[in-house]
Amino acid sequence: MRDALGAVVPACIAALALGASAQASAPPVGPLPKGPVTTIQVQVGLLFAIALPRPGNGLAWRGARQSDATIARPLDEVEANGNIVFTYRAGHPGSTTVVYALTRDETEKALQARYFDVVVFADRSRCSTRPQLAARSIVPPPPFVARIVSVARRPLPASEPAGGGPGHKRLYEVTFYAVKGNAVLPTGHRYTQFAYVTRTSASGSWCFLKGGSGP
Repeated sequence: MRDALGAVVPACIAALALGASAQASAPPVGPLPKGPVTTIQVQVGLLFAIALPRPGNGLAWRGARQSDATIARPLDEVEANGNIVFTYRAGHPGSTTVVYALTRDETEKALQARYFDVVVFADRSRCSTRPQLAARSIVPPPPFVARIVSVARRPLPASEPAGGGPGHKRLYEVTFYAVKGNAVLPTGHRYTQFAYVTRTSASGSWCFLKGGSGP
């Protein structure tokens, strides 16, 4: 079984508590059974997540095979909404396979396996002559599909460097509906993200700078 999933997350998730998918002293996982294969397509530099159902007592999801950490760099692990969520950062363009196996405690036998083909692609254009359009880059890339509800300009918070003033740096509140969601932003819900856009000159294009769930 093969699925397509774009699991990109807001920058604020990097603050989640750090966990470990397996103890360093645990024996390596043995032969792997067949399991579902999920394709994750994500842009260079963005965060993405792998969500697995929280196992029962005595069972644990463990990283089962080595993957290329320069393409998919593991960051955090946290329990959320009945899942174990592993957070990664997309590195340089390329592809690698991340494999998780379900084992009892830290034994070698794999009871189940999940395969994630991670494809990291180069930065898409996130600039526009209209700042509102540049701000829409806060929406995760395909295969995530969103319907924009509104893009509203907001004042820069006092704690944010002015960056040359309102003619060069602006903040927008982007609200969108997830037509096709991912592991972090499920389908069928409305989300609001804050996007900063900047330009280097009065006649230059506005480009997406950063974003998150709060200003």
